[in-house]
Amino acid sequence: MSTETKGRKLRRLKGSVLFTTLVVMVLILLIMLAAIGLAGAASKKAYSTWYDNQTKYTAQDVVDSVIETLGPTGTHKDLGNNIIGKLKNKGDKVTVDVKVGGDNYIPGYGEVQPITFEYVADNRSDFTITGLSGHDTDKIIKISTAVSMGGETSTYSTYAVGNKLSNTTEGNSGGFVSFGGYDVLSQPRTVGRVYLGIEDKISKMSGDNEPVLAGDIFFNTDDCNFRMQGSDGRLVLGRNDPMHGYYGGMRVAGNFKAELGVGVTSQYPPSYITDMSAENFYNIPYFYVDGTMSIGGGDGFRVLGDGMLNVYCDKLICTSHTFLGGKANIMMMGEGSDADNKIIHNGSALTDWAKETISNKPSNPGDRMKSGSLYCKGNLDVSGNNSFTVNGDFCVVGNLTVPSGKIEVHNGDVYIGGTLSDADKAKIIVDAGRKIEKLPGVSNSSTYLQALRNLSTTDHPNAAAIADRFDTAFKLKDGDIEYIQTLDNIKRQFIDETGGVKKYAGVVETSKNASSDVWDGSSTIESSCIWNSTSNLSSSSERSVTIDPKGHEIWIDIDTDVTEINMLNIIIDDTNPNSSVNFFIKKNGASQNLKFNKTKIMTKTYQDLLNGSGTLTLNTYPGYPYVPHVRFYASTDTAVNISAENECLFTCDIIAPSAKFSSNSASTYTKTIDYTYYNLVDIDGNGTIESTEQANKVTVNRPGTKIGLIGSLQVKQIAVNNEFGYIYVDDPPTDSGDPGDTDVFSWTTVDGYSTY
Repeated sequence: MSTETKGRKLRRLKGSVLFTTLVVMVLILLIMLAAIGLAGAASKKAYSTWYDNQTKYTAQDVVDSVIETLGPTGTHKDLGNNIIGKLKNKGDKVTVDVKVGGDNYIPGYGEVQPITFEYVADNRSDFTITGLSGHDTDKIIKISTAVSMGGETSTYSTYAVGNKLSNTTEGNSGGFVSFGGYDVLSQPRTVGRVYLGIEDKISKMSGDNEPVLAGDIFFNTDDCNFRMQGSDGRLVLGRNDPMHGYYGGMRVAGNFKAELGVGVTSQYPPSYITDMSAENFYNIPYFYVDGTMSIGGGDGFRVLGDGMLNVYCDKLICTSHTFLGGKANIMMMGEGSDADNKIIHNGSALTDWAKETISNKPSNPGDRMKSGSLYCKGNLDVSGNNSFTVNGDFCVVGNLTVPSGKIEVHNGDVYIGGTLSDADKAKIIVDAGRKIEKLPGVSNSSTYLQALRNLSTTDHPNAAAIADRFDTAFKLKDGDIEYIQTLDNIKRQFIDETGGVKKYAGVVETSKNASSDVWDGSSTIESSCIWNSTSNLSSSSERSVTIDPKGHEIWIDIDTDVTEINMLNIIIDDTNPNSSVNFFIKKNGASQNLKFNKTKIMTKTYQDLLNGSGTLTLNTYPGYPYVPHVRFYASTDTAVNISAENECLFTCDIIAPSAKFSSNSASTYTKTIDYTYYNLVDIDGNGTIESTEQANKVTVNRPGTKIGLIGSLQVKQIAVNNEFGYIYVDDPPTDSGDPGDTDVFSWTTVDGYSTY
């Protein structure tokens, strides 16, 4: 089978509709075949054997046309949904008969055998089809038919490879997205998903940063330097559930540095562990650093609360007596001469799950999936004034050095693959009945694991179990990273490059405003209009205006001659749920400026919430009613500098993929925010998202937050200064409230083959 992809992509096939009867399928295919356009076969009669060639072309035409017709843009896509829905397990087949007038023979084209759809394999786990980025765990379906004519028979088959896509929502720009840069000067207070550097990698991110609360985080940067004041759990990571196409964790595609420590709250409590499978291990939220992870002193690196976290990095450097603590596995994945890890600690408390909290506990403790473990493929230097405590496995493939302090290992196994002096060994304390396994001469992980498995079970009964856990811990680094948010996955959500044409999700290229009316700068706006230099937008005195769509969609064009909107409070009446307001920035081409100075563009709902007393309660729960249906658009080629200065506030989505959005001063609104982040999960592991009443939720209380934007961003560059608060709020998911599993598939066809 060829491993090259065809140019055509079939984007969506669903699998949840009831299967229709064969009779209906036959009737539909009769309609299809009438429109296939096989008359072109007449030009192929010049081949030496007309029958042979006719059957070849007919077979290929039938298969290709069926795929097109049953695909997401086809006239009978529902039938395609039904067929795909029947292919539950490998080996499952669905056959569809093709008849004209009750006969399989099509005059002039041959006798067409039933078309077969067969679930034949899983990509990567069975074999790998290269060049299909983002399809690592997809099922592979074979579609084939045979055609006979004049004693000649030809069979044509092709393959479709598809994966479930994350759910999309109305107007959903995914959180705070920069396709290019991210310039942080002073403590952005951010709540919600953040994806940075999606097209152009950011060389360096630095400053007095406050990280993201409650979300999926991806920083595509060479160097990420966070100066976090304390570790009070401001970094909240969601649950990772690859079975349903969505992720929960933080990935830095480069180096990560936290000079003053970092605190993480994980949204994966012990109650979610129903068995000890590797799948549960990967479902745990992650903190994944492709390069070196450097943690300074202060509060060190702590996993807070009851949740568990997997920490991956190529190399770990802990300086200034760092404390490591919480329900975490720490995995240093780099190998070779550059993989010299160093931990200068001020104590550690890497803890395991409490046994009584795990359901379906295995009888053999050696088979338990552990947390509180430390795995290192390279060399490790551990020193400090106190005990470095690990309540799981402690495994080092390379050399281990313990210049000072001691290492205490409880409930786990100790294996050293490289050198370990007697003096260092004396500083390792293990539980009674356990011992330190020293494997001399081991230089790489594969040899190391084999050596573990070959240990006498009399000497160490858990050798095989520790080898399996080691395999599990490092599976992600070995190229199998579908459990970690990937750049390809993010790009697929926001950028479509099908056919060589780049399109951004949600972008509107031209205004839908058909009106030539110019707003006079004072009257209530009830219909589409234009703002230009005559609209009194740069007044030196504060004033308020109302936009009342009255249940309609209206468009406001900000004309090319507008450079500043000054001291304008724009209140949008959103009491009618059918109302929507869209602004379109008409500046084109190279960078131009649009400054909002002491200007607020707010829905009436949010004006009331922000002016009210008490806490501002926000969440991402399905059915959340306070979603501002206000959007700012700029076309793909509009590289406008949108700056928000001096007490600005927006409740809107800004979707301008070439624009720069900079916020230079915080709003006068300073509120305590109670933000609840919900994750709908497959609690019982049966492949079904449970009801919202069982959804895991983590509430993050943020006192004294200065608010500048409630909504989302999808821009080229984000620049932040002076504690400007970004709060992500969007429409609820459209498919049963599940933020990830839509039963929508992205299909790519692979070159077919013929047998003659």
